[in-house]
Amino acid sequence: MNTDDTAGTPHDTDDEPATGAVTGSGERLRITRCLAPRGLRIAGDLDHTSTPVLSEALASMAGGGSVFVDLTGLAFIDVGGLRAIVMAAGRMEGDHVLELCSASTRVRRLLEVTGWHDAPHLGLNAQSCLFRTRN
Repeated sequence: MNTDDTAGTPHDTDDEPATGAVTGSGERLRITRCLAPRGLRIAGDLDHTSTPVLSEALASMAGGGSVFVDLTGLAFIDVGGLRAIVMAAGRMEGDHVLELCSASTRVRRLLEVTGWHDAPHLGLNAQSCLFRTRN
């Protein structure tokens, strides 16, 4: 892990990013708040049982600018989970976006099939978000 003490700057390595407090956690889902860039890391399964936790975590990020959502650890997502993400993106203001990082081929395909790939304020990035906490 990058142990650089410079707060608020992204990593410049491929090491595991540091994260902040766990925002939501369930039996099959873990959502962790990240500080810089501001966002969430999602790991596990996102389905009808865990979508409310995701919706709450996304709502907690509202009003502060763009939000990065790292999907590196996402094992499964159903259309309800994807809808929660698209709806949160639609609530972004101004030029701000909800950027999906490490969006798998399955996630991108599901976005295309549903027609949500061009949803307002939703960005797709095949690369990982590199997060850092404040020490």
